[in-house]
Amino acid sequence: MKFQSHHSFFRASIFVIGAGLLSLLAACGGGKGEDPSAVIEGNGFTILGTLTDQFDRAKAKANVEDTLSRHPNIDCMVGLFEYNPPLILEVLEQAKKLGQVKVVAFDENDRTLKGIQDGHVQGTIAQDPYMYGYKSMEYLAKLHKGENPAKLAFVTNGVAPFWDIAAKGALQAQADFSVEVDVVMPSGGITDQKDKIEDLVTREVDGIAVSPIDAKNQTGLLNEVAAKTNLVTHDSDAPESNRLCYIGVDNYDAGLMCAELVKKALPNGGKLMIFVGRMEQDNAKLRRQGLIDGLIGKKRESGGVALPEDKFISVPAQSIEKANVDEFWTTLKKRLGKE
Repeated sequence: MKFQSHHSFFRASIFVIGAGLLSLLAACGGGKGEDPSAVIEGNGFTILGTLTDQFDRAKAKANVEDTLSRHPNIDCMVGLFEYNPPLILEVLEQAKKLGQVKVVAFDENDRTLKGIQDGHVQGTIAQDPYMYGYKSMEYLAKLHKGENPAKLAFVTNGVAPFWDIAAKGALQAQADFSVEVDVVMPSGGITDQKDKIEDLVTREVDGIAVSPIDAKNQTGLLNEVAAKTNLVTHDSDAPESNRLCYIGVDNYDAGLMCAELVKKALPNGGKLMIFVGRMEQDNAKLRRQGLIDGLIGKKRESGGVALPEDKFISVPAQSIEKANVDEFWTTLKKRLGKE
């Protein structure tokens, strides 16, 4: 009986210790922070969760409103897709909380850049979508062997000002490399993107550059396309597919850069919420993980792209803050023909 009592005590102790370790892992981003609803804590930061909107702007705005209602003392909001930061600013302005809640952004939306100028946004991680378009078409143009001009397609994952910038780059490549470029912007999500890609294959285009909406579930489709024409990914990769090359940033490293902006905005730590379109996309997953790891101090030894040099055309991201926003905005306007 005495042995059983000690044994039971031992098992109970192991259970308590094990439960404590699991709680500690969860608090420190255990399981790689894959649960969007999980609260993650570390280094003085509390990440309240990650809210998605499936590219629905009304839902994206409602997510911000709901966050402000549930967490009136929130310190920072982070938007990982181009349209998230402007909607965050809109809600904060309506709630008269501009400047009270720190904002950290991704991409170069005009409203975001104006927010940096006005001191309402700490900074943004700019990806240079213009070069996504240009480099994608340049790569595919150089693969073309026929005598006639190559027929190429640049396929986005949706419709947004971000993609308008990328389209300018793709069309500049059309002029520079004497190719035909069709810019395709699906507005109806993954089904619409699939239909448009299949139409391009039916038209026997010589190359397609695509930003996959859901790489894991589109691998089969992408492999079918790759068997019939030259295929590259841009912006968001499909690492399990047979695409020839990925053109874009290392999104994990970009997430780490975003974490540095949050640290500047909240030098003593604080509570924040992450907003993003879809977690299915490779770029969203990696940006979010880089952001989390950078905040809680759990960085990978290498970034999110593990590709040989010939399969990864890096378009480095840059951090835009008040000190360099005017210069960046001037360059952007010139590319878009606004000056």
